[in-house]
Parts: sequence; C-alpha cells; structure tokens
Amino acid sequence: MSGILPAVRVPDLGLATTLTGAEQVLLVQGSGAAAVARRAPIGDLVDAAAGPIVAAQLASQVAPTLLLTRDPLPTDDSAAGIQVFSPALNTNTGRWFVCLGAAVGAAVWRMVPFDLGATHISGLTYPIDDIVHVTNIAVTAPDVLFLNVFELHERVLLSALVQRIFTGGTGSAVKQAIWADAGGRPIGAPLVQDAVGVATTASNAQAVGPVAGGIGPGRLWYGAKHTGSVLPFALSIGSTYHGQARRIGRAGILANNTMTALSIASAYAAAMPTFAGGEAFGEHVTGGVAVPHFTVA
Repeated sequence: MSGILPAVRVPDLGLATTLTGAEQVLLVQGSGAAAVARRAPIGDLVDAAAGPIVAAQLASQVAPTLLLTRDPLPTDDSAAGIQVFSPALNTNTGRWFVCLGAAVGAAVWRMVPFDLGATHISGLTYPIDDIVHVTNIAVTAPDVLFLNVFELHERVLLSALVQRIFTGGTGSAVKQAIWADAGGRPIGAPLVQDAVGVATTASNAQAVGPVAGGIGPGRLWYGAKHTGSVLPFALSIGSTYHGQARRIGRAGILANNTMTALSIASAYAAAMPTFAGGEAFGEHVTGGVAVPHFTVA
C-alpha cells in the first residue's frame, strides 16, 4: 500500500461490519501535477492472507466526503476542514473529486475519471478517436506540425505511433509525438516521441515510429510532421470530422463545422517543439491530415 491512500466511500455501516473487499475507495498515487486518482475495490489494497477487512480498520485513514450540489471550488479549503486527499462529491452530477492542495483560498481539486478498467490490449494498434476517414489523400504540406486532440481514461504504455500509407512518397518520412494538454492546447515537451522519424516511401504499408513511455489518463495531443520531395498519400481525417471542434472549439462555423487539425510551422529537421503556451495555431479545415494511431506495449 506504499504511496496509495484509501480516501473515500467506506459504506455507512457499523465499524464492526465485515467488508467484502468490493466496496469502492478512492486511490491517489503520486502527488502534485503527477497525481493520478481512480476508484477501485478495497480488496485491491489488502493482502487476502491478512483475513477479513473490518470497517473500523479503515476509519482512521478515511477522509470525510464533502457533499456538494456543485463542483468544489478553491474556497473549499483547509479553513473548511479540507485536507489533501479529501474527496468531494457533486450530488447533482455524480462526479467525484480529490483535493491535491488545501491552501486557504487556493485549494486544488481534480476530478476522478470513471474507472472502466484496463481496456487497451498489449500489441494492438488503436486510432486516437472514432474518426471519419478518407483514403488515399496526399499529406497537405511538409514542415508543418499537424496536431490532434484526444482523451484516454487510463494510463497506457506505448511502443509505437503509427500512420497508414497508401502510396509512398519519394524521399518522404514522418516524425510523430504526443504532448500533454493545458486549456485545450498542447503544452510542454513531448511525453513520447519518435525523434528520428520513419520513412513513408513504401506503399500499402504502416509508418511505425518506435516510442517508449506512458501517456494518460486525460486529454492529450498527437502531432506529426512530414518531409519529402513527393509527400505520401495516407489514410486521412475526413473534412466532416467533428471530434476536434467538439473538444476544443473553433474560431467560426463553416458549412460542416469541421476542423481536421491544429497546425503550426515546424521544420522536419528540427526537434519536436516544447510548447510554452500562447502559440498561434492555425485551424486546418480540409483533408490531408493522416489518421493518428498508437500501439500498446
């Protein structure tokens, strides 16, 4: 149990009640910006050989739940009896939150994602979203980083970032990476990346950029930039795809309210950028952006 604090939802039972191990608690692993919170059964925390779990055994470790009819605010703080790892429940929406900082007037709360369990299978490749796609469309331009937002409900270890190439391009290649999100835009250095790049000269092939590391849970950004005297034709995001605009909004509404990617100039020979925030991105509204995929380690 090192580094794991059970924090919520021991049922309203007498302290002598024997628990089944299926009762839900809130697990918080890590601290600060790296903290990850999820719900899990008490049985996941206790050595079965230790015998039955009694509610009283957990009473001293369980912070009282803050019941609200709204999401918690920075003013729900230590002055109100809140402490780090205190849980809160919005009874109107059913959303759970955990406190990661309880300073007066500046409490930090993070929503606990609904735990669907591990749903990504090792060795399989996944598109980042349920994308409306078109086939055999030329990549739009070299030396431009095209960025797509997506979400994961769990942490996933990756072995590769992947594009599907239909017709290879002369001397062409692609670099791929994933960034964290802040306020609906990519932020910081890449979480994982293929800094070397992989050729996209072969037809009817996958462009597999090897990576190593974990991403998620939460909102993330996939980015890719191409080079080549002739750019490849790829499995591409269709111009009627609404997923990007639904997640981050857009400057205006065209006929189909579509945006296939954000874009920003980035020379292929240069390293993948570290985003400081405040960059001026373009809204790419046509095809020619390859569908992003990742392979699970």
